[in-house]
Amino acid sequence: MADLRSLERINTTIKNIQEQEYIKQKQEKDLKSTAGPMYQQIIDTFPPNSDSIWDEIDLLEGDPPHRGAALRNLKFKPFWLAAEEAEWAGLWEKGVFKRWNKSDLLKNDRVFTSRYVYKLKRNAKTGAAYRFKARMCVRGFEMVKGLDYEDNFSPTPGISIARLMVSIAAANDLELHSVDIEQAFVQADKLKEGANGRYFITPPPGSPDAGDKSIVYEVLKPLYGNPSSPRALHKTMDAYFRSEGFDTIGFEESVWRRPAGGKYAEDIFISAHVDDCLIACKSADNMATFKRELLTRFVGTDEGEVTQYLGCEVIRDRTARTAKLVQAGYAERVLRTFGMWDCKPIHTPLDANSRLTKSDCPEVIDPILHRRYRSITGCLSYLVNMTRPDLAFAYSQLSKFVQYPGVKHLEAAERVLQYVRATYDQGITYFDPGSAMKNKLVGWVDSDFGSDVDSRKSMTGFLMSLNGGPISWKSSRQGGVTLSSSEAEFVAASQAGQEVVYLRALLRGFGYPQVRATEIWEDNASCIMMSENPTNRDRSRHVDVKVHFLRDLVRDGHVKLLKCAGTQNVSDALTKSLPRPAFEKHREYMIGTRVPFSAFYAGTVNLSRPIVAYVIKLPTPFYSKKDLASYCAGG
Repeated sequence: MADLRSLERINTTIKNIQEQEYIKQKQEKDLKSTAGPMYQQIIDTFPPNSDSIWDEIDLLEGDPPHRGAALRNLKFKPFWLAAEEAEWAGLWEKGVFKRWNKSDLLKNDRVFTSRYVYKLKRNAKTGAAYRFKARMCVRGFEMVKGLDYEDNFSPTPGISIARLMVSIAAANDLELHSVDIEQAFVQADKLKEGANGRYFITPPPGSPDAGDKSIVYEVLKPLYGNPSSPRALHKTMDAYFRSEGFDTIGFEESVWRRPAGGKYAEDIFISAHVDDCLIACKSADNMATFKRELLTRFVGTDEGEVTQYLGCEVIRDRTARTAKLVQAGYAERVLRTFGMWDCKPIHTPLDANSRLTKSDCPEVIDPILHRRYRSITGCLSYLVNMTRPDLAFAYSQLSKFVQYPGVKHLEAAERVLQYVRATYDQGITYFDPGSAMKNKLVGWVDSDFGSDVDSRKSMTGFLMSLNGGPISWKSSRQGGVTLSSSEAEFVAASQAGQEVVYLRALLRGFGYPQVRATEIWEDNASCIMMSENPTNRDRSRHVDVKVHFLRDLVRDGHVKLLKCAGTQNVSDALTKSLPRPAFEKHREYMIGTRVPFSAFYAGTVNLSRPIVAYVIKLPTPFYSKKDLASYCAGG
């Protein structure tokens, strides 16, 4: 056993070294492609003994807010100049601009100013920078709706779509690749908007005509900063995919599916988050064919099998059929930003014996404390929305006081960072749970009656799981005051039912229809009774009609509420602060490293394969492996 562990450590070390070498090679390649002829000039500005030119970039190096800040740092000035040059050349190559003399414009032609927006692109795993990016933008806030553009709505898929695709790909061993569309907006078809159907911009700082007030550029294609550009891109992509035989999935207008047939032998799925495309299909040959055709229509980068998406690191083991979503690099950067990397780690986000209230808010706000508190809360929201359901309740409590935080609120926020320090490398795990449970949606829902001290409103918490890991969750205060714990549970279950309807439609579109009712585990017997029976008693007759939507779902066979003990309700950690033992157990359930008791319901775990292949820890307080096998077999 010791030799096996040593071999595993050696293999892990080799893999890490290979990954670091790959990252360095990618950094050099990206810099060469971005900087072009300025590459050698940039190399000369770094020490000759440096292992990599990127070693000079600190983890906390921020994005410059404007051009002056970008060029003020002499160390990185050549980088930003090269990025500007690459962006400007790319836009002219794509035919975005036409040069005009300002005196030739019509009287009602509109001219807007422009600028560059600067960003350091970072690796999701390490947080290390690998590219300097400058984006040319029109100042869209100068435009007037109805005069310069008609509409700015553009559908964007929620992050639950990406989690669902990773979950399905892991359990069904699908190919999952990503494609980045370069300068995506300018590749869209321009919408007929603005005075005379056109508009102009002044030369941006750093361009050849910068400072010449007699020169303007007509914008011939959608440009970043224009409020209608995202809409133009979506219309262009939707038209292209439909021409190729794709159709949208469920209620999402930015997720498409092409059924098998013709030149593709299998179904192909694609989700487009603006210019970041996530593609899934069964065959590597079909994937290569589709990406080749996609990159013929849209200029972009084939990033191969997905390793990071929307700032999340994606770790897949195709042999074991597992996938993990992690934000370790982002979490480390947040901790270092707020000086909490060297803090004492703790094991729960909030103190189970204290609550945050308005009475802790000061009469006069400390601006420094206010800024720090809002920054911490904002950074935590990205973790909560992407990969950390265990932080959802803490975030919901902190976000109530962003306007008037006090010392106690800031201490609570920093405590959450201490917890993040202890768990910064944790994420969501998906796996193949066996034929009985594969691609089967399961949920947990709970409420905490009257827990908000200031408003006496209840908390709602629910979590939806697919293939061992969560794909959707919520922890929020209910909209109204409820008069009993049963009513609070019923309201929460109704909200969970709405999420189930959405997810079932998505799964049906992905080719995995939920034949049976989706099981939602609930620890309140009265709530279950109210969902199954049209009771009209004094304590329930006042419940809003919209909440009885849940009854329709139960009656139509879309949802089935099942009773579980409160100690086994995964969503309990989404409604209240728990002591460490209970919280850690629920956290393992939430992120997919341990399967809750309810997953064993009706023999849903495939025991013909080793349990360790699923990254499962058996809930030993309830069942041993022998008892579990007997239970699932009906014994």
